[in-house]
Amino acid sequence: MVENKDSYRRNGKKIYIKQPDFKEFTFISRLWSDEETMKEIGGVFNFPEDKWEMFYKKMVYPTDGKNFYCLVYTIRDKAIGEVSFHGYDSATKIARFNLKIHHRYRNKGYGEEALRLLFEYYFLEFGGEMIIDSIPTETGVRIAKKLGFQEVGQYKDGIKMKITKEEFLDNRIDSTNSIGILMYDGMSIMDYGIICESLEMANEIKGKKLFSIVDVALKNTIKFRNGTTINVDIIDFENYKPDVLIIPGGEFVDSHVKDKEIIKYIMMNLNHCDYICTQGEGIKFLIRCRALEGIRIPKLETELEGLEEDRIVDKNFVDNGKVILSANTIGSLEMILSLVEKIGGRKLSEELESRLGLVEKNFIKEM
Repeated sequence: MVENKDSYRRNGKKIYIKQPDFKEFTFISRLWSDEETMKEIGGVFNFPEDKWEMFYKKMVYPTDGKNFYCLVYTIRDKAIGEVSFHGYDSATKIARFNLKIHHRYRNKGYGEEALRLLFEYYFLEFGGEMIIDSIPTETGVRIAKKLGFQEVGQYKDGIKMKITKEEFLDNRIDSTNSIGILMYDGMSIMDYGIICESLEMANEIKGKKLFSIVDVALKNTIKFRNGTTINVDIIDFENYKPDVLIIPGGEFVDSHVKDKEIIKYIMMNLNHCDYICTQGEGIKFLIRCRALEGIRIPKLETELEGLEEDRIVDKNFVDNGKVILSANTIGSLEMILSLVEKIGGRKLSEELESRLGLVEKNFIKEM
């Protein structure tokens, strides 16, 4: 049997989801045979080893095109459950979903985040338009409503609920998000400008301060790559914890990644932040922090050491869930639009994209 060497992974804040290796089917077998975990969803299910290969080929790799299956892991790489969609109809673009979290790890927010990551993949990458299913438990219904599901009807096997792509993408908390921009000498003024101008434009469209931008710096004066200098307030690294941390690209990154204070700050916020974004060579800070394991990385013009070749993809930017990486100027614009969509919803992102259209065309002409 051929295994998938490029298994899909999507990172969250508390957990991540990843297509399993064949050897991890031992965990699936234990999960399905655990009485406490399975009692509300039909009881235990026997999953002997002679059925593993057939399941792997159908659900994991190469799949039949209708199913997608991941295990759910804590950020410490412990498998705690499973999440999947199945029965995808290419004509209607509708599928059903499945979520099981081991009973010892419930009521910690893991299930909700696992579904959010799965639906991001389903709606934004796979091309699905609707999820519809019967949910048998009160906890499941509560989680579904938080994600934006609507009730369709009540049946013997549970409450039937559905969510469309638009409902999922527009189901966002309307509160201010702190955006920390890591500042260092030699950083790109274009990268910095794209962030500030785009997010301020999003605030203007929204009619409120959805994004609060904070310069994260160790010193009062920052000198950009083009020689321009600006004065900034020094941030208390110990106490300032942004919702989103953005790391611009620039020159002299190789020397800055050796700065213990900068690396310490990034490490402190890897788990705290909802999202971490990098532009161009800013990705080197995350390489230094070993924060890119198993995820896809956009191809930069310069070579990056310490990365697996099969993880590098020829794209302007890559959205890995929590970690969003851009390779160039166009990728930075796409990255910001993805971030705005995650926080402010699809409508805000689309209007911002329309406003940025002229800017993007000008960038393309200059490149």
